[in-house]
Amino acid sequence: ASRYPPTNGDDRPAAAQRSLSPGPPPPVVSLQQPPPARNNPAAPPPRSKERERQERQERAMEREEQREKSKKEKQAQEEKDKQKHMAEQRERMAEQSSLMNVEEMLTDFNWKTSGNAAALERRLLGELSALEAVGIANVHAIIESDERVANVVGQIDKALEELESMENWLLLYAAELNSMGDDIHQIEWQNRGLQVQTANQRSLINELQDLLSSVRVSENVLQTLRNCPMDNVKDINTIQDAAADLQRVLKIKLEDGLQTMKAVQERIQEYNVYSNAFTNRTYEHLRTTIQTQTDILFETRSRSSPATTRKSNLVIITPHTSLEDAVFKYQGLALWMKEMDPRRYNELQTLYAQGLIRPCKRDIKDVMDSTRQYFAAIRNRTTDDLDFLFRADDSRPVRALGYGSGRSTDDSRTNRYRNMLRGSVEGVIGGGSNSRESVDEDERIAIEAFSHMMGQIVSLVVREQNFMRDLFQLSHDAPKTFQERGPVYSVVPDKDTLYIRREKMKDVKVSKRVLDLMDTMFDGLQAELLGFIEYGTRGDPTQSLSMLVAIESQTESCEGSDQEFGISMLDFLSARLEKMFERFIEDQLRAIEETKVTSKKRRGILSFIRTFPLFAVRLEVAGSSMQPNSKVRTLVNQAYERVVNGMVSSLDAIARESDLAGDDKEQLNAHVMIVENMHHFYHELRAHKIQVLDRWVKHAKTQYESNLNQYIKVVIRRPLGRLLEFFEGVENMMKTSTPEEVGFHMNYNKVQLRKVIAQYPAKEVKKSLEQLYKRVDKHFSEEEGLLQVVWRGIQEEFIRQHEKMEDLIRQCYPDANVSLEFTIQDLLAMMSELARKVNL
Repeated sequence: ASRYPPTNGDDRPAAAQRSLSPGPPPPVVSLQQPPPARNNPAAPPPRSKERERQERQERAMEREEQREKSKKEKQAQEEKDKQKHMAEQRERMAEQSSLMNVEEMLTDFNWKTSGNAAALERRLLGELSALEAVGIANVHAIIESDERVANVVGQIDKALEELESMENWLLLYAAELNSMGDDIHQIEWQNRGLQVQTANQRSLINELQDLLSSVRVSENVLQTLRNCPMDNVKDINTIQDAAADLQRVLKIKLEDGLQTMKAVQERIQEYNVYSNAFTNRTYEHLRTTIQTQTDILFETRSRSSPATTRKSNLVIITPHTSLEDAVFKYQGLALWMKEMDPRRYNELQTLYAQGLIRPCKRDIKDVMDSTRQYFAAIRNRTTDDLDFLFRADDSRPVRALGYGSGRSTDDSRTNRYRNMLRGSVEGVIGGGSNSRESVDEDERIAIEAFSHMMGQIVSLVVREQNFMRDLFQLSHDAPKTFQERGPVYSVVPDKDTLYIRREKMKDVKVSKRVLDLMDTMFDGLQAELLGFIEYGTRGDPTQSLSMLVAIESQTESCEGSDQEFGISMLDFLSARLEKMFERFIEDQLRAIEETKVTSKKRRGILSFIRTFPLFAVRLEVAGSSMQPNSKVRTLVNQAYERVVNGMVSSLDAIARESDLAGDDKEQLNAHVMIVENMHHFYHELRAHKIQVLDRWVKHAKTQYESNLNQYIKVVIRRPLGRLLEFFEGVENMMKTSTPEEVGFHMNYNKVQLRKVIAQYPAKEVKKSLEQLYKRVDKHFSEEEGLLQVVWRGIQEEFIRQHEKMEDLIRQCYPDANVSLEFTIQDLLAMMSELARKVNL
């Protein structure tokens, strides 16, 4: 047996088996390369050369990667083929080795000699039986050869019995222990459950304690809300902090399910009772404070005299600082009311607005009464004092269509207005006694007083609205909640900022609420101002313009702000004043249209032409503070346009009546009327320098010069009639004939020339000039200085006609040795002598 080494079931050597054992198959590598990309005809064109270069580089890199991959796959396939070849060689070698071992064993058993398999089998079985017999005999020999072996065997048997007994006990103990292990496992499981339950209960208790702590308010806080006074800043701070703690509990947001817990609900209900009690206490305290302070304010204003300015003794509305300082410290508590009880919060607002009705009415009454006394003097004046008004039948101490002895009075009034126009109202007020004497003090002070009154009333409205918004947290930048409240102030900080107009409110609801409160606070103010306006304009309708300027100034200061009440009030007053002014202009136009002029009086200055400069200056004075692009300036310009158009239309209508009459005298009177009226219109308005009337001033100058030339041409025909007619005929002949041919015409020969010239000797011309002056003097008044202008124009026309006739004589009758019997020097001498006689 020792001859046959173990083969482990395989006759091949172990090394051969290990070397020929096939390893794991190598991974299959695909040698198929991806097909090359095809050109896409629909692909968009390259966007740039740089992009094309990058794409080429990417394609080159892809090709290089594909080559490397193919190379690796080829190497792997070669390695796989090599391993497969080596495995086949190891299998062949192992097979050969096994065959050699079998052949060697068969040789030992003489297999090749006999070649009998049965004999070989018998021999092998014999060998095996011999080996077994030898082994058993050896064992029995060992056991029987020594007695100790028996003892050992006996001890072994006893040990086996003990072991069996022990095994039984162990089995019993194991059974007991197994049953006890189940019990212990059960106990451990129950213990773990108890531990979890205990932990859960502890966590639940902690959560409940935290929950109750979060909805708990200390007794000190509740005592503060019940009993702490609300009189000073320190106490109010304490109360507000306590109220904030209570509100945080009432508004706390718990997780799902916790909010509906009975304990939480009971605690919240309890604190709601405290909250309602504190809200009631706060409401009553604020209501009492507001009523008390507004009553004190009214009584104080009633007992004391209103403050006035040093300069003009005008009443000033002083701010309600005592009331404001007394209630402003409750700003935070008002915010509490806004959140916790909106209904009574609105009641407090209304109560505050109603409480200020009497003090505000008292302030407004004081400033109105102070202003009304300045308009009393204006109301006492008669219509004759208002010489800037147009009248259909002018009964003033001046001839309707000429100048009278009252000219100096008119000049003084015109100069007074002119002085007032050249300087602003403030400049007149601040001037010395001379300035005061040169303007109408009543009108000046009334204008200043009304402007001051509107400024005071609008400032009062602005301040009261701003303070009310701050007190009740109605501003857009006010805290949204009580928790966000600001500090408590003992007095109102930055009081001067209460007069500043603020940005328009974006919240429509809040804006409407503020407007309603202001309507309540200033109930009846609009009607009172309207009554005052009607009172002030009743004596002088042009006061509507000065009032309109003052109101427009206040409107501009409030434009784009949150002062909806003030803007609405000012817009209403502006609309009424505009209607008053429009009605006033309509009355003036009606008076102009109704101006009647008889045929005997159709010369001289018409009443509306005389009145218009005073009218224009009066409007400029009334609107002295007008801005160039203001609404009032536009209104006045439109009024000028309408009035001047009406005057020109009436003047043209009167002139047309003269033309329709067909009478030379009437036509001459029409020229005289137009010359006088346009001369007056031109010089008066040019002196006042009212820029918006420049267009009409130029029109008046054109009309004046045109009609003056026509008048002169008409009046000089009486002293030089036939002479002018003769030379006009000569001039007409020269249009169709040569100058030499004119002298052969029967009506314009030399004989006729001498005959006409003989009729106008120097003595006769002088007499005719004297008669002409008397006639011109009847047409034009000396008061206006127009007579000198007309006479100078006649003199220039005489000289021009003389030069023209002498020139025609030289052209048409060069050899007649004839000339006019009076020279230009004679004319100048006659005119100068006549001027000295009549004191020109």
